[in-house]
Amino acid sequence: MQATRRAFAILVAVSLTACATAQTSQTAPTQARAEHFIIATPAQAAPIFTAGDEFMAVVTPADISIRTRSAEGTRADLVRTYAGAFEPWTEAETARLEAMLSRRGAQLQTIARWLPETVLLVKSNGAADTSLPHTRGNAINMGQHLPDSDEELDGLFFHELFHVLSRRNAARHDETYALIGFIPCSVELPQSVRDQTVTNPDAPLLRWATSPDANGRSIVPVLFGNPPRWDPAQPQFNRYFNLRFLQATRNAAGQCAVTIENGQPVDIPGDQAVPAIHAVAGANTNYVLHAEELLADNFSQLMMGRTDAPNPEVQARLATFLGIAP
Repeated sequence: MQATRRAFAILVAVSLTACATAQTSQTAPTQARAEHFIIATPAQAAPIFTAGDEFMAVVTPADISIRTRSAEGTRADLVRTYAGAFEPWTEAETARLEAMLSRRGAQLQTIARWLPETVLLVKSNGAADTSLPHTRGNAINMGQHLPDSDEELDGLFFHELFHVLSRRNAARHDETYALIGFIPCSVELPQSVRDQTVTNPDAPLLRWATSPDANGRSIVPVLFGNPPRWDPAQPQFNRYFNLRFLQATRNAAGQCAVTIENGQPVDIPGDQAVPAIHAVAGANTNYVLHAEELLADNFSQLMMGRTDAPNPEVQARLATFLGIAP
């Protein structure tokens, strides 16, 4: 009975009727609808997190070593780590997730056309990077522990749900990221530099930069490992993060590209880069890791009804793009 309940496919509280589909905006990317949210078992989570998706296609030696907690870890080790990285939800946790989906059902209906048919909610045991909430495929890893308050839980859920929504509509990333002033950019790093980067599963591709400033300079946030290999003295995954802001300019072909000098990317100091990012993307969040994360925080604030955002026009643009009431 308990296992059955944990895997129960929860119908969104407000029925997604054929009438609602017929009234969907003409700009909707697909008629697929998220009719079920699944409070998933470890067996349901493992195939998604071990899949050869775009994240696994670009993982670096730093990713593998830090996530497998081994100086000599391999890609196969990483796959095995993810296969055993999840655990069952408790009855109390399941009840909280069910209640969340119920109270947010009407809002979920407004974005259903953007989502996959099913979205899984999974619980981690902290292996690899799974102590930190993130997504892969159509699954949201909520981490090891749910937030204490319902408001925090709902806000986290909406942030992560945006990543599932965004991935489902990846063909529109250029258009979506343009809402906050990010443009396509070539982020070709020397291999020795690339090998030291840490990949964000929610935004594994480094293909966007801020629109150029008055001096023609754009910014590409890139996460590096510090150190770039597993160190037993530093067991917490998030302690390895070193966010750098790389300069990008127009190349000879007139395209945005990271500036490389003497075989190394050119850095922009954080005290210059963050205000410059806020100038184009709004200052509603300091989570400037990637355009994807900036949008996910704005989406969460939009769905949570935040009214004190410094730049409410950003949320308004996002609401218009998604075809939902701000």
